[in-house]
Amino acid sequence: MRRLLISLMLSLMLGALCAFFLSENSGYVLISFDQIVLEMTFWAAVMMYGLSLISIYLLWLLTTSLRNPLGLMSWRNKLINSRALYRNTKGLQAYCTRNWDLAAENLLQGAKESANPPLSMQFAARASASRGDLSKAIEILKNIKLEYPDFSVEADRILADLLSDAGQTSEALSILQELYSSAKDNNLILPDLVKAYVRERDWIGAMGHIKALRSVKTNYSKESIRAIEMDVYVGHLAQVASHSRSSIEWSEKELSNFWLEVPKYFRSSSVFVSSYAIALDHLGRGEEAQKLLLKRLKSQWHPVLIESLGKLNHPLSEGNQILLEEFLVRFPDDQNLLLALGRICARLHNFVQACDHLEKALQLGSNPEVLLQLSEAKAEMGDHAASAKFLRRGLAIASKKVSVSTGIIISASSNP
Repeated sequence: MRRLLISLMLSLMLGALCAFFLSENSGYVLISFDQIVLEMTFWAAVMMYGLSLISIYLLWLLTTSLRNPLGLMSWRNKLINSRALYRNTKGLQAYCTRNWDLAAENLLQGAKESANPPLSMQFAARASASRGDLSKAIEILKNIKLEYPDFSVEADRILADLLSDAGQTSEALSILQELYSSAKDNNLILPDLVKAYVRERDWIGAMGHIKALRSVKTNYSKESIRAIEMDVYVGHLAQVASHSRSSIEWSEKELSNFWLEVPKYFRSSSVFVSSYAIALDHLGRGEEAQKLLLKRLKSQWHPVLIESLGKLNHPLSEGNQILLEEFLVRFPDDQNLLLALGRICARLHNFVQACDHLEKALQLGSNPEVLLQLSEAKAEMGDHAASAKFLRRGLAIASKKVSVSTGIIISASSNP
């Protein structure tokens, strides 16, 4: 290349020198080949000479790969990589728009030649599962483990996640338990393991790892870790307060110790406080639960606090009932508050006042829970016709909500 440039420069200098000497008389150039004679001006010859050099140079560049087998292979590899990049880009775009069929097809086709084949195959597996082909997703993940052993842990984590989404929570939990016991860096597995315990409603197993989850470093943000902890604590308290499941039986002292051991920032959460209050009521400490909820309501108004207050089995004391009525003056159009008052009055056998609160709540919007409570109150008062009417309305609204939710789920799983 350097020699060519030097030759070109020397030729131009020679041409310029000739032009200098022939400036007064341009002269002509005569070229003879056997019986062919070409005659042209000097400047035309210079132009033809320059064009010839440029043509030779371009021909040299274009035939470089043909003269060098390694260059030809490089050109072929670039072509293949560009095709793989196109397929992966098209597949990822389809993935973002939930076109699962197109995403799975393109990501899988372009995986082998992509910059990161295991990653493309992981996306292809998720796309296959999202379109309802879980067996294909499992097959892809198995191929990742066979062809790229260094990515086996990631493949198993994705497999556990897909199985969990498909409702196979026990199988997902088994995979994560095995990973956690065998993986070198099991801290990365720990959040997934705790979430698997939560999905399986194995609160004992989840609580056994909650302290470790709080102290280890993971790829999850602090907010995500706290959200997982909240699910564990609330689920654990719900099981304690459950009458149908007796696998956890706590004494009042054990429940108090649980409250003290929980990090302080959770004790300021309305959701956690509500769950704790329900557990207190279950253990016979309903008065304390009422005071806790009402105290929290004074500083932070939250629907879940009102809902829990209305569900307590312990009768509301006269002083607490007066305080709750004062809340009604401040929030006269709060449906949750009216529903809670209706439940409390019904529990005190004050069905007339209960119906008054519930009917006001019903005016704010049709709610199956309000209709159910109103039906029960009317039945207690002997008005069975009205009770049946409200019960039918409540069941119709509840069934409609279930059908709409089911339709949304089916649509999301079937539409790209």
